[in-house]
Amino acid sequence: MSVIVLVKDNDRFVIGSDIRTSCDNGFYTDMYRGNKKIRHLDINKEIIIGCVGNVAMLDTFDTLINKLNVIDRKSLVNNIVPALMKSFKSTVFECGNGLLDGELVIASGKKAFVITSNYNVIEIEDTYVLGSGSLIALGTLFVTEHFNLTPEERVEIAIRAAGTYVNTVSKEAVIGDTKGNDIKAFSSNRFLKKSKK
Repeated sequence: MSVIVLVKDNDRFVIGSDIRTSCDNGFYTDMYRGNKKIRHLDINKEIIIGCVGNVAMLDTFDTLINKLNVIDRKSLVNNIVPALMKSFKSTVFECGNGLLDGELVIASGKKAFVITSNYNVIEIEDTYVLGSGSLIALGTLFVTEHFNLTPEERVEIAIRAAGTYVNTVSKEAVIGDTKGNDIKAFSSNRFLKKSKK
């Protein structure tokens, strides 16, 4: 399923995702090295979209988002949600009872939204975590809130912590922000190393 972590930082959101996906055989793999098309996060300048669950939903979501003039809750509720429901009806993206096989996230500028599996649109005010290992990642964000760390470092630590304890989450992260910064942080142990005394 993977994990996506969002942290609000003044006029931007810092967003990160691990890179683990599942294969048809039930095993998990870190596919970014082998297949760039299989991803949980798409960082495109100031707009970031993401998906936990069935990552193939991201392509349809991306196509629909590109048709919007403005990204706000009203546009998502009135335009994107009905289009997703229509596109995903009776497909592998539905997991029963009309529910999405995962959750979607979009962030642009100071705004971020999650489309839940039952098509609710939630505006994110501060920090938010979705996907596997979300409780571990959220706990890590709480613990690191008053440390002298950048938002990027907090996101990376949260993903790494989730990846340490949940097998559907990788310790490797892709991180970006809604100001157009594309930060890639792979297998960084620098924050969780034990200090030598």
